[in-house]
Amino acid sequence: MPGYSVQTLEACEASLSGWCDTQQSGAQTDLSGAARCAVETALLDLTGHQRGLPAHALLGSAIAHSVPLSALLLSETVDGVLAEAERAVGRGVFTLKLKVGSPGLFNAELRRLHALRDRFGNRIALRLDANGAFSLKDAPTRLAALAELKPEFIEEPVARQDLLALGPSPIPIALDESLQGGWEEALVESVAVAVLKPMILGGPQTCVALAARLIDAGLRLTVSHTWDGPIGLAAAAATALAIGARWPSRLLACGLERHPGLAAWPSVDLPFLKAGELVPSARPGLGLSAFELGA
Repeated sequence: MPGYSVQTLEACEASLSGWCDTQQSGAQTDLSGAARCAVETALLDLTGHQRGLPAHALLGSAIAHSVPLSALLLSETVDGVLAEAERAVGRGVFTLKLKVGSPGLFNAELRRLHALRDRFGNRIALRLDANGAFSLKDAPTRLAALAELKPEFIEEPVARQDLLALGPSPIPIALDESLQGGWEEALVESVAVAVLKPMILGGPQTCVALAARLIDAGLRLTVSHTWDGPIGLAAAAATALAIGARWPSRLLACGLERHPGLAAWPSVDLPFLKAGELVPSARPGLGLSAFELGA
């Protein structure tokens, strides 16, 4: 994802090409990020078809439970965001996420959030994502104002290098893009939630292993996407279902709803998305048909 991932498409392609060459020669080489996710996803789907098992069963437990979804609201007006929220609630999604921290627009963001809370009350859970936009100076005042809305958590209120200096927050803090910087015990101890994105962190299996470490550290988790196509979305869904099967009390609603980017692909049945939830599918592998994907 340009502007988010530390990798580029060209670097990922080169990494995969080099990995394929070393596999043929019997040598070993490491992959990271999106390149590793590509390999893990392909092998997960292949193994699932060979064994007749869904991907989530290979990652966690054959007995999986449904996982609630969260929805990202994108409108920049009060009326628009209320309309988006009504549609989401109508689909059975009651956890709503909004971006905050746009330059000069904090008061407008507050108005949208207050309008949501006034309209839906405690029927909805609110999530916030600042993408590191708050300065260390402004963050305490802004977090105090946002805390009145009782959000579930806020992702990355300040830049990664400022998180430890921020001090106690009135809102639980979640790590998202900062997880790309690797594991830091002090950083993990300063937050309450981690957002796992397989495409960024190295794939489904890598994320499940990371989830175990984060849960041991006391964090709660959610799984999200990077506007992936249907294959990447299916891999992320399998990851969420596997984590939910192993640690049901530690997994929060996941940001894996259908998104506008899927319009770039042929229409594909996504059997794991049903009425505001991720649901286990019995289809082998990722549960997607190669014919549907135009392969």
